Amino acid sequence: MEQILKSFLVRGKNCFTQSELFVRAAASKGLEMQNPVGGSYCKTIKEYKLDKNVLSRLASKGIERQVRPESDGVYTLVDNNPQEKIPGFVPSNYWNFGKRKDNDQKFDLRLFLGIKLELSIKERGIIFFPAVFATICSADSRLSNRWAFEALVEDDDASLPDVAKQLARSQEGRVVVSWTDLGLGGLRMMIDLFLEVAKHKENVFALGQAKKSIFDPAPIDHTGEGLFVAEIIQPSIFKTWERQLKEYRESLFLS
Repeated sequence: MEQILKSFLVRGKNCFTQSELFVRAAASKGLEMQNPVGGSYCKTIKEYKLDKNVLSRLASKGIERQVRPESDGVYTLVDNNPQEKIPGFVPSNYWNFGKRKDNDQKFDLRLFLGIKLELSIKERGIIFFPAVFATICSADSRLSNRWAFEALVEDDDASLPDVAKQLARSQEGRVVVSWTDLGLGGLRMMIDLFLEVAKHKENVFALGQAKKSIFDPAPIDHTGEGLFVAEIIQPSIFKTWERQLKEYRESLFLS
Protein backbone atom coordinates (compact mmCIF):
# COMPACT_ATOMS: atom_id res chain seq x y z
CA MET A 1 0.00 0.00 0.00
CA GLU A 2 2.78 2.41 0.94
CA GLN A 3 4.41 1.96 -2.46
CA ILE A 4 1.17 2.74 -4.31
CA LEU A 5 0.38 5.71 -2.08
CA LYS A 6 3.82 7.14 -2.77
CA SER A 7 3.38 6.64 -6.50
CA PHE A 8 0.19 8.61 -7.09
CA LEU A 9 -1.80 9.42 -3.93
CA VAL A 10 -0.53 12.49 -2.10
CA ARG A 11 -2.50 13.72 0.91
CA GLY A 12 -3.38 17.38 0.66
CA LYS A 13 -2.63 17.46 -3.05
CA ASN A 14 -4.83 14.93 -4.87
CA CYS A 15 -6.62 13.25 -1.95
CA PHE A 16 -8.14 14.80 1.15
CA THR A 17 -9.91 13.94 4.39
CA GLN A 18 -12.95 15.96 5.41
CA SER A 19 -10.80 17.83 7.94
CA GLU A 20 -8.33 18.80 5.23
CA LEU A 21 -11.16 20.06 3.04
CA PHE A 22 -12.53 22.13 5.93
CA VAL A 23 -9.10 23.70 6.47
CA ARG A 24 -8.81 24.45 2.76
CA ALA A 25 -12.32 25.94 2.57
CA ALA A 26 -11.78 28.08 5.66
CA ALA A 27 -8.47 29.37 4.29
CA SER A 28 -10.17 30.33 1.02
CA LYS A 29 -12.24 32.80 3.08
CA GLY A 30 -9.35 34.03 5.21
CA LEU A 31 -10.32 31.92 8.23
CA GLU A 32 -8.76 29.16 10.35
CA MET A 33 -10.35 26.10 11.92
CA GLN A 34 -10.69 26.00 15.70
CA ASN A 35 -9.62 22.35 15.61
CA PRO A 36 -7.88 21.45 12.32
CA VAL A 37 -8.44 17.71 12.87
CA GLY A 38 -12.02 16.59 13.37
CA GLY A 39 -13.40 20.06 14.09
CA SER A 40 -16.26 21.77 12.27
CA TYR A 41 -16.04 25.35 13.63
CA CYS A 42 -13.79 28.20 12.53
CA LYS A 43 -11.87 30.22 15.09
CA THR A 44 -13.80 33.10 16.66
CA ILE A 45 -14.15 35.97 14.22
CA LYS A 46 -15.02 38.64 16.76
CA GLU A 47 -16.06 39.07 20.39
CA TYR A 48 -19.00 41.28 21.42
CA LYS A 49 -19.99 42.56 24.85
CA LEU A 50 -23.70 42.66 25.64
CA ASP A 51 -23.95 46.42 26.00
CA LYS A 52 -27.13 48.41 25.33
CA ASN A 53 -26.35 48.71 21.63
CA VAL A 54 -25.81 44.97 21.09
CA LEU A 55 -28.86 44.06 23.20
CA SER A 56 -30.97 46.48 21.14
CA ARG A 57 -29.74 44.92 17.89
CA LEU A 58 -30.51 41.43 19.18
CA ALA A 59 -33.97 42.54 20.36
CA SER A 60 -34.71 43.82 16.85
CA LYS A 61 -34.36 40.18 15.72
CA GLY A 62 -36.57 38.83 18.50
CA ILE A 63 -33.74 37.79 20.85
CA GLU A 64 -34.19 39.11 24.39
CA ARG A 65 -33.25 38.44 27.98
CA GLN A 66 -35.27 35.88 29.87
CA VAL A 67 -35.61 36.88 33.52
CA ARG A 68 -34.52 34.07 35.86
CA PRO A 69 -34.36 33.71 39.65
CA GLU A 70 -31.23 35.33 41.06
CA SER A 71 -30.38 32.02 42.70
CA ASP A 72 -29.81 30.48 39.25
CA GLY A 73 -26.66 32.53 38.79
CA VAL A 74 -27.28 32.46 35.02
CA TYR A 75 -28.07 35.20 32.51
CA THR A 76 -30.13 33.95 29.54
CA LEU A 77 -30.95 35.28 26.08
CA VAL A 78 -33.85 33.61 24.27
CA ASP A 79 -34.86 33.68 20.62
CA ASN A 80 -38.61 34.27 20.66
CA ASN A 81 -39.07 33.63 16.93
CA PRO A 82 -40.95 30.52 15.69
CA GLN A 83 -38.65 27.57 15.14
CA GLU A 84 -38.54 25.27 12.14
CA LYS A 85 -40.22 21.98 12.98
CA ILE A 86 -37.86 19.05 12.41
CA PRO A 87 -39.20 15.54 13.16
CA GLY A 88 -37.41 13.98 16.12
CA PHE A 89 -35.34 17.09 16.90
CA VAL A 90 -36.03 19.90 19.37
CA PRO A 91 -33.43 22.64 18.81
CA SER A 92 -32.33 24.84 21.71
CA ASN A 93 -33.01 28.55 21.11
CA TYR A 94 -31.17 30.17 24.01
CA TRP A 95 -27.73 31.33 25.16
CA ASN A 96 -26.59 31.11 28.81
CA PHE A 97 -23.96 33.29 30.46
CA GLY A 98 -22.36 32.58 33.84
CA LYS A 99 -20.54 34.69 36.40
CA ARG A 100 -17.09 36.07 35.67
CA LYS A 101 -14.14 34.18 37.09
CA ASP A 102 -12.53 37.40 38.34
CA ASN A 103 -15.76 38.81 39.80
CA ASP A 104 -18.50 36.40 40.82
CA GLN A 105 -20.90 39.32 41.31
CA LYS A 106 -21.00 40.11 37.60
CA PHE A 107 -21.98 38.04 34.58
CA ASP A 108 -19.52 37.27 31.78
CA LEU A 109 -21.70 38.83 29.08
CA ARG A 110 -19.79 38.09 25.90
CA LEU A 111 -20.92 36.68 22.57
CA PHE A 112 -18.52 35.18 20.06
CA LEU A 113 -19.10 35.36 16.32
CA GLY A 114 -18.17 32.15 14.50
CA ILE A 115 -18.90 29.95 11.49
CA LYS A 116 -19.75 26.27 11.28
CA LEU A 117 -18.72 24.16 8.28
CA GLU A 118 -20.56 21.16 6.85
CA LEU A 119 -19.61 19.00 3.88
CA SER A 120 -22.33 18.41 1.29
CA ILE A 121 -21.96 15.69 -1.34
CA LYS A 122 -25.24 16.86 -2.89
CA GLU A 123 -24.07 20.45 -3.28
CA ARG A 124 -20.51 19.45 -4.20
CA GLY A 125 -18.72 21.54 -1.63
CA ILE A 126 -18.50 22.98 1.88
CA ILE A 127 -21.40 24.94 3.39
CA PHE A 128 -20.71 27.82 5.79
CA PHE A 129 -23.38 28.46 8.46
CA PRO A 130 -23.62 31.30 11.02
CA ALA A 131 -22.69 30.44 14.61
CA VAL A 132 -22.90 32.57 17.75
CA PHE A 133 -21.57 31.35 21.11
CA ALA A 134 -22.12 32.42 24.72
CA THR A 135 -19.90 31.78 27.75
CA ILE A 136 -21.78 28.74 29.15
CA CYS A 137 -23.99 27.17 26.47
CA SER A 138 -25.24 28.27 23.09
CA ALA A 139 -28.28 27.82 20.87
CA ASP A 140 -28.00 24.94 18.41
CA SER A 141 -30.99 26.09 16.36
CA ARG A 142 -29.80 27.07 12.90
CA LEU A 143 -32.45 29.81 12.74
CA SER A 144 -31.55 31.26 16.14
CA ASN A 145 -27.88 31.38 15.19
CA ARG A 146 -28.82 33.07 11.96
CA TRP A 147 -30.85 35.84 13.64
CA ALA A 148 -28.16 36.47 16.26
CA PHE A 149 -25.41 36.47 13.61
CA GLU A 150 -27.30 38.98 11.46
CA ALA A 151 -27.92 41.26 14.45
CA LEU A 152 -24.23 41.32 15.33
CA VAL A 153 -22.92 41.80 11.79
CA GLU A 154 -25.44 44.16 10.17
CA ASP A 155 -24.24 47.36 11.87
CA ASP A 156 -20.64 46.32 12.41
CA ASP A 157 -17.50 47.91 11.00
CA ALA A 158 -15.62 46.92 7.88
CA SER A 159 -13.08 44.82 9.79
CA LEU A 160 -15.14 41.65 9.53
CA PRO A 161 -14.17 39.13 6.80
CA ASP A 162 -16.27 39.24 3.65
CA VAL A 163 -17.74 35.78 4.29
CA ALA A 164 -19.32 37.04 7.54
CA LYS A 165 -20.99 39.88 5.64
CA GLN A 166 -22.10 37.45 2.92
CA LEU A 167 -23.69 35.18 5.53
CA ALA A 168 -25.48 38.10 7.17
CA ARG A 169 -26.93 39.17 3.81
CA SER A 170 -27.73 35.68 2.53
CA GLN A 171 -31.44 34.97 2.09
CA GLU A 172 -30.76 31.28 2.84
CA GLY A 173 -28.48 31.93 5.80
CA ARG A 174 -25.50 30.09 4.31
CA VAL A 175 -22.64 30.34 1.85
CA VAL A 176 -21.46 27.42 -0.33
CA VAL A 177 -17.81 27.01 -1.31
CA SER A 178 -17.83 24.50 -4.15
CA TRP A 179 -15.14 22.01 -5.10
CA THR A 180 -14.52 24.16 -8.17
CA ASP A 181 -14.03 27.24 -5.96
CA LEU A 182 -11.33 25.28 -4.15
CA GLY A 183 -9.66 24.21 -7.40
CA LEU A 184 -10.94 20.66 -6.90
CA GLY A 185 -13.64 20.30 -9.54
CA GLY A 186 -14.66 16.65 -9.97
CA LEU A 187 -13.68 15.66 -6.41
CA ARG A 188 -15.30 12.37 -5.36
CA MET A 189 -15.31 10.06 -2.36
CA MET A 190 -13.10 7.00 -2.65
CA ILE A 191 -15.97 4.68 -1.71
CA ASP A 192 -18.12 6.11 -4.53
CA LEU A 193 -15.39 5.28 -7.00
CA PHE A 194 -15.25 1.72 -5.70
CA LEU A 195 -19.00 1.26 -6.10
CA GLU A 196 -18.46 1.70 -9.83
CA VAL A 197 -15.89 -1.11 -9.79
CA ALA A 198 -18.05 -3.40 -7.65
CA LYS A 199 -21.12 -2.73 -9.85
CA HIS A 200 -23.54 -4.13 -7.26
CA LYS A 201 -21.53 -7.37 -6.96
CA GLU A 202 -21.72 -8.25 -3.29
CA ASN A 203 -18.64 -10.47 -3.32
CA VAL A 204 -16.47 -7.73 -4.83
CA PHE A 205 -17.86 -5.13 -2.44
CA ALA A 206 -17.10 -7.45 0.50
CA LEU A 207 -13.47 -7.64 -0.64
CA GLY A 208 -13.31 -3.86 -0.53
CA GLN A 209 -14.93 -3.69 2.91
CA ALA A 210 -12.40 -5.94 4.59
CA LYS A 211 -9.82 -4.22 6.80
CA LYS A 212 -7.14 -6.25 5.03
CA SER A 213 -8.50 -5.55 1.59
CA ILE A 214 -7.00 -6.93 -1.61
CA PHE A 215 -7.42 -3.42 -3.00
CA ASP A 216 -4.74 -0.82 -2.58
CA PRO A 217 -5.52 2.02 -2.04
CA ALA A 218 -8.24 0.75 0.29
CA PRO A 219 -11.74 1.71 -0.91
CA ILE A 220 -13.01 2.28 2.64
CA ASP A 221 -11.36 4.46 5.24
CA HIS A 222 -11.91 2.63 8.52
CA THR A 223 -11.00 5.74 10.55
CA GLY A 224 -14.52 6.96 9.78
CA GLU A 225 -13.63 10.26 8.13
CA GLY A 226 -13.59 9.15 4.50
CA LEU A 227 -11.18 10.08 1.74
CA PHE A 228 -11.93 12.39 -1.19
CA VAL A 229 -10.03 12.02 -4.44
CA ALA A 230 -9.20 14.64 -7.07
CA GLU A 231 -10.49 14.02 -10.59
CA ILE A 232 -7.03 13.89 -12.15
CA ILE A 233 -6.08 10.77 -10.18
CA GLN A 234 -9.37 8.85 -10.45
CA PRO A 235 -8.52 6.98 -13.72
CA SER A 236 -5.30 5.64 -12.13
CA ILE A 237 -7.26 4.35 -9.13
CA PHE A 238 -9.79 2.58 -11.37
CA LYS A 239 -7.02 0.90 -13.36
CA THR A 240 -5.20 -0.18 -10.20
CA TRP A 241 -8.30 -1.73 -8.65
CA GLU A 242 -9.28 -3.52 -11.86
CA ARG A 243 -5.77 -4.98 -12.12
CA GLN A 244 -5.82 -6.09 -8.48
CA LEU A 245 -9.23 -7.72 -8.86
CA LYS A 246 -8.03 -9.59 -11.96
CA GLU A 247 -4.88 -10.78 -10.15
CA TYR A 248 -6.95 -11.93 -7.17
CA ARG A 249 -9.30 -13.94 -9.38
CA GLU A 250 -6.37 -15.52 -11.21
CA SER A 251 -4.77 -16.48 -7.89
CA LEU A 252 -7.97 -18.31 -6.89
CA PHE A 253 -7.99 -20.18 -10.19
CA LEU A 254 -4.32 -21.20 -9.82
CA SER A 255 -4.79 -22.42 -6.27
